Amino acid sequence: GDPRRVASAWLDRYERDRHAALAEVVSLILIASDAPSHAEVAREDVQDREPNDVVQQLVAALALEASEKGADFTQHWLVSRERGAQRVRENYPAIWREIAALAPHNMLVGGLLQTLRDWAMALAECQFRSVRHAATVAALSIVEGLGLACQSLQELCGAAAIQIRDAEAQHSSDRFQTLTDEHDHAQRAVRALIAARDSLGVALLSRRAKDVDPEIRRCCFEAFRRWADTTIEAFLDQQWTRYLHFGLGDRDPKVRAVVFAVLEHLLKNDSARPIQAVEALIESSKAKILARCHDIDPTVGAAAIRCASAIATHSLLGEAEYDPVIDLVWDADARRRTEAASFISRFVLTEDVLDYSAASPVALLPTGAS
Repeated sequence: GDPRRVASAWLDRYERDRHAALAEVVSLILIASDAPSHAEVAREDVQDREPNDVVQQLVAALALEASEKGADFTQHWLVSRERGAQRVRENYPAIWREIAALAPHNMLVGGLLQTLRDWAMALAECQFRSVRHAATVAALSIVEGLGLACQSLQELCGAAAIQIRDAEAQHSSDRFQTLTDEHDHAQRAVRALIAARDSLGVALLSRRAKDVDPEIRRCCFEAFRRWADTTIEAFLDQQWTRYLHFGLGDRDPKVRAVVFAVLEHLLKNDSARPIQAVEALIESSKAKILARCHDIDPTVGAAAIRCASAIATHSLLGEAEYDPVIDLVWDADARRRTEAASFISRFVLTEDVLDYSAASPVALLPTGAS
C-alpha cells in the first residue's frame, strides 16, 4: 500500500497499543532482512524488555538456524534482484520516513522517537548483516523523516510570524498573544526535533558509515545526500562533513562514488549554501578530491573531477591545481576524458590560466606539450 497511509495507520495503532505496534515494526525489520522464520514478533516479545536482550536472543536463534540449515542471509530484500525487491527497496524506507514525518511532535518527544531509536539502533548492531542493514536503513529513514518534520514546522513558524506582524499592525492583542504562543511552541518543537535528528544521525554515521558491509556504508552516504536536501546549511557543519572525509578513502569504489556525489551537491555555488561553510569544506577536502581525480576506478575519478569543477566555480583552485584535472583529457577511460574536457571548456579556455605558446600550431596544448 501507500507508505503514507501505512505509516498513518501504524501511528493510530501505536496510540491504542504501544507494545503491539512496536512488535509490528520490529517484525518489519526482520522481514526486510529475510529472516522469515523469526519475523513473527509478538507483543509479549517486546513488552518491558531491553532491545539488546531481544537482539542477543535473535542472534542465537539465527546462528542455530544457519548451522542446522545452512541459511543464507546475504541475499535479502534490500540487495536482492528478485521480482518485487525493487518495490521493497522503495516502500520499506518510505514507511519509516513517513512515521517520523507524520507523527505529532508531542508523540515523538513523548516516547515514540526514543523507543524507535532504541530498537533500530540495537538491531543495527546485530551480527547478521541482513538484520543490521535493514535496521540501519530504518534508522536512516527516521532521520530523514525528522528533517521533513522540522522543515514543515519551520514553514509553520514563518507563516505564524507573518500573522503575528499583521495582528500587531491591527492592534489585535488577543490574536497577537495567541499567535505568539503558538509560534513559540512551534519554535521549541523545531529545536527539539533538530536535536533528536542530529543525535540519531551522528550516532548512525559514527557506527555504520564504517561498517564492514559496503552496502551499509553506501546507504549511509546516500541517506546523507537526502538529509542535506532538507536543510543544506546544517549538513555543511563539521560534525557531519567529517564522515565524508572518511568516505573519500573508502576501500569500495561504489561507496567513494556516492561520497563524491554528496560532496558535489554540498559544494554547489548558490545562495542556499553559506559561503564560509562551503569554503571551509573545500579547504579541508580539496587535496583529497584532486588526488581522487586519478582514482583507480574511472567512475570515481569522473565524480572527483565533477567535484573539482564545483570547487572551481568558487574560484578556489590555484593555477597548479588545474594540472591534475587537465592531464586527464588524455586518459584511457572515456568517462574521465569527458569530465576533464568539460572542466577545461568551463574553466581553462575561458580564463588565462595556462601559459599557451602563441607560436604553437595546436592551440589547446600548453607550452611544452606534444
